[in-house]
Amino acid sequence: VTPQCIVTLLRAMWNHEYGNYFFESLPIAGIDRSLKDRMTGSAAPENVHAKTGYIGHVRCLSGYLKTLDDENIVFSIIANNYTVPTSLANNIQDRVCERLLHLPRRR
Repeated sequence: VTPQCIVTLLRAMWNHEYGNYFFESLPIAGIDRSLKDRMTGSAAPENVHAKTGYIGHVRCLSGYLKTLDDENIVFSIIANNYTVPTSLANNIQDRVCERLLHLPRRR
């Protein structure tokens, strides 16, 4: 599955009549479940709702992000066949989300 495929699915769920239930089912960065210990000490808690995925040397983080300018972003980051520790792959995904949080509002 490609990141584009995941983003297409997430966009469809955002607009689905049950989309809010789906959104609320996702872990929140720095708050709970698989993201409880990730992106803490940043603006991510409350602003990143995402699902992690892992299988031998593939790490995924996909979901929704609200920028500090109140823009909604759908994202999917997949590290495939990486050769670094999984914690580093997670860290890079976290840093990307933290950077996205600071994107300026579209004009």
